[in-house]
Amino acid sequence: MIIEKKDSFEYKRLMEEIQLIKKYNLFFTDTHAHIHFKEYEDIHLYLKNSELHGVKRVVTIGIDLEDSLLAKEVSTKHEHIYFTLGFHPHDAKKFSKDVLIEYQQHINDKKMLAIGEIGLDFYRNLSDQDTQIKVFEYMLEFARINNKPIIIHNRDASEKVMDIISNTQKPNEKIGIIHCFNGDKLFLKWALDFGFYISYAGPITFKKEDNLRETITYVPIDRLFVETDCPYLTPLPFRGEMNEPAYVVFNAYTIAFLKKIPLLKTAEILEQNFNNLFRT
Repeated sequence: MIIEKKDSFEYKRLMEEIQLIKKYNLFFTDTHAHIHFKEYEDIHLYLKNSELHGVKRVVTIGIDLEDSLLAKEVSTKHEHIYFTLGFHPHDAKKFSKDVLIEYQQHINDKKMLAIGEIGLDFYRNLSDQDTQIKVFEYMLEFARINNKPIIIHNRDASEKVMDIISNTQKPNEKIGIIHCFNGDKLFLKWALDFGFYISYAGPITFKKEDNLRETITYVPIDRLFVETDCPYLTPLPFRGEMNEPAYVVFNAYTIAFLKKIPLLKTAEILEQNFNNLFRT
């Protein structure tokens, strides 16, 4: 089920279900957001809207050194915001090994959850592919040494991502998350076999993404996450507007429908998944 309109019966029913979820002290987590970006300068407004939609926790994702430190700064000011240390493939050309020295100082922060986002983007190639690969390998090794989960960005680079991870990491039920899964079934099988969790973003609600929705069939419910990747990839019924953490509930709602699981139970399972990956 896709909620296409804000004034629909399905939307109103969802909001009623969210009240029930909150009554049972359950909530949703946006596991991949960029709420430290300048678009969210009035962050209290967005956090309030998140609470109204039953979204209590946000993981804000670092994409380079300066950005990761800003993510940390925002997390220290807000109880339910956590952060990661990452280096996006778009920014790989800016990387130096000094980044890892700086990151090591923050690796044991109680609110630092993972290394990411990291990976390869052979679609836009804003950094050349050889540089992307080198930085990806550095970041993977940094995560392995520090025993931290990884958050993987993959766009048009599935074969190379699989090759690099398979040759440098060991399968592990806490290895990390495939962020914003794109629907590649061969990549999905490899990721699940390797131990990854699979995270779905707004495209799972898009009308023309039937093939992406079909992949939900293959992902065990205990290996799922939901995310917004805000400010990007706004789900229906808000598509065309700027995304925000509150809207992750529409991705969860779609997954609950596809899995034929009540939304309340979905919230419970997603929280168990979060604890399984990030709590030791």
